[in-house]
Amino acid sequence: MHTPDFRNYAYLLDFSQKNLANFLVKKLEKIYKKDNVCFIENVGIIALNPSANTKSTLITHLDTINTHRLKTLENYNISENLVNNNGFLEFSEKTKHDNYYSCVGFDDRSGVATCLEIINQSETKAALPNIIFCFNEEIGGTVPEFVTNKIAKPFFEKLKTNLLIEIDTPNVSTETFREFGFAYKFYNENLKTICENLGYIEHSGPAITDINDFNNILSIPAISVSASYDKEHSVHERLGLDEWTDNIARLEKLMEITENKEFKNNNRDIYLSDYYDENIYLSLFDEMESLLYSYEIDEQMNDEIMNFIYEKFMENNLL
Repeated sequence: MHTPDFRNYAYLLDFSQKNLANFLVKKLEKIYKKDNVCFIENVGIIALNPSANTKSTLITHLDTINTHRLKTLENYNISENLVNNNGFLEFSEKTKHDNYYSCVGFDDRSGVATCLEIINQSETKAALPNIIFCFNEEIGGTVPEFVTNKIAKPFFEKLKTNLLIEIDTPNVSTETFREFGFAYKFYNENLKTICENLGYIEHSGPAITDINDFNNILSIPAISVSASYDKEHSVHERLGLDEWTDNIARLEKLMEITENKEFKNNNRDIYLSDYYDENIYLSLFDEMESLLYSYEIDEQMNDEIMNFIYEKFMENNLL
């Protein structure tokens, strides 16, 4: 019996965003056929399953923080510098202290690996999910540009899906690595029950990733599920190996259960207001950090700016 193992996909950590996109397009065109794949350079990739069934669509992003800090590199040597620390894949202590990489890149190469594993294990063409790979999520994303692009727009119009599932939720408030969250403007009690029955635990707030733009523009139900990593955007980032394997099975079951089902928006407004009251400043802090990584400034200046912002947030009890 096949057991998914992220280490078989560790090579994905070595790609630049551009090179990873080119690698994935070639692979998708072989599996889905060229007419069902659309690639807009530096914007996004969408691969459609023309099956009659209404299927889930898996989404993930191709960039990492390294993408925006190490812009001149075509490829990285990350996979060579990983160790298994009690079931968690992470940088070696030497690499953590080399002060070269900004992160491992599990956010969100773990999501890419998950998509490839599910594609590779699909027994028939009809079982293939729809797939969307996005660019530059860490610095704001390209979803509006992608959806409205004149070449990509017909693909989105043909997208037959009842649920967008992004694989990008980090482990934040529990030690389970099974968290999930709804898009800002979507909530469905039945879907929540399905997820919880599969072992997912609802995130403390809505997902902060590309599915919010997709949900806003396409009005398609959208959630984000665990990508089995934590301590993202840092050299201490790690991925739970057993957790990743378990989450593959959990996601496959979720896709099976939700196929052809309809999930109407129950408009849980209190969910949004509670989240913003408690977490908006933490979210803003994270966004500021990500944006700073995208500019051509040296590391010392970046650290000084973030330390200044952090001190001001703390002074005003905002974190």
